[in-house]
Amino acid sequence: MKTGNCMLYKARSTSAGVPSVTARTTRPLSTLRSSHAPRLAVPRTRTVFASRAFSVAALTVANSLPDNVVKSDSLATFKKRLKTQLYHRVMCNVLATERLCTFIVALYKFYRCIVLLLLLQLQRLK
Repeated sequence: MKTGNCMLYKARSTSAGVPSVTARTTRPLSTLRSSHAPRLAVPRTRTVFASRAFSVAALTVANSLPDNVVKSDSLATFKKRLKTQLYHRVMCNVLATERLCTFIVALYKFYRCIVLLLLLQLQRLK
């Protein structure tokens, strides 16, 4: 990951970056005013299998990074912000999973209460 970070930062910040990336570097993905950061041109693929290739997946992930990570002043700042961004992405997924599990447990407890109440009602009717 250390080499990949350096390659991505150099490709974005200098003209002496990675040849395979800088040859097709930036093209605007949209004309929105909010899209200030140049994006890397991702090669088109025809199959899902081809879209999972490193050359495609790496550029897709690089384009998904927020502007504050992409426009870092130095390599050290870039690494720090990238690490923070990736940590937040993982933690959001973990927290969402925990919330879903909590909801399922609460739903199960509610279901058990309803079943117990129905059983009590049936016993009273007998």
